[in-house]
Amino acid sequence: MKRSVKAAAALLAALAVTGTFCVGAKADTYRMDNGVLTHFSDSGENLGVVSGWVTKGADRYYYKNGKMMKASWLMSDGKPTYYLRNDGRMAQGKLRINGKLYVFGKNGRLQDENAESFVGMANPFTDCSDMEKAYDIAGFYASVPEKIKGFGNRDSITAVADYMIQVTYSGKNGGKITVRKGSTRDDISGDYNKYRFSQTEDLKDGRKLTYKGSDESSISLVTWVYKGYSFSVSTDVPLSMEDMGKIAAAVK
Repeated sequence: MKRSVKAAAALLAALAVTGTFCVGAKADTYRMDNGVLTHFSDSGENLGVVSGWVTKGADRYYYKNGKMMKASWLMSDGKPTYYLRNDGRMAQGKLRINGKLYVFGKNGRLQDENAESFVGMANPFTDCSDMEKAYDIAGFYASVPEKIKGFGNRDSITAVADYMIQVTYSGKNGGKITVRKGSTRDDISGDYNKYRFSQTEDLKDGRKLTYKGSDESSISLVTWVYKGYSFSVSTDVPLSMEDMGKIAAAVK
């Protein structure tokens, strides 16, 4: 009898650190190693730490670098979109966060059509005194120009926890350039305009830039994804493709 109890306890302990979750659309074997959730193939090959959605029964959780995110917003296209509860579960239905009521769909997305969802929503951006402070908040480093010709020095540095760094430059004539780097492969520019001109350029370091604007001499947006990060350079005063390319090349 004691042996059976011990065997059952050992089995429960094993189930606490190993098992099968649905990661994305694929069922993968996983194991917790020092608090880090790790993928394994059916053959036992280590596929690396989990970064993304994980489904456990009827609930969904989000892991970043093997760590479950809790009590925080997930961003999409630069906007708060999903909320992870204190226990890590994706929010659904109505939920009060910091005293404000938000409404989420069955898929977890914040409902755009419900105006009350946005009343009093906290600004996810935090002002930073320098790039080191932005690094502390975002959890990664961004290299951007000290100044941009025609726009002067950096006039604003902000960051979103574990997600994005944003730097802005303002010109003498009111023009503005916004540079963003995010820990996602999604478009983080926040620019939803439809441009009639779009062209790509391959850089020697492996980056592939996508330019968008009215034509080659009037570019408003440059985006690219590199080494797991998403980047964008946008301006409300269109520049030539050459000039926008020079700015983008200096952002890493």
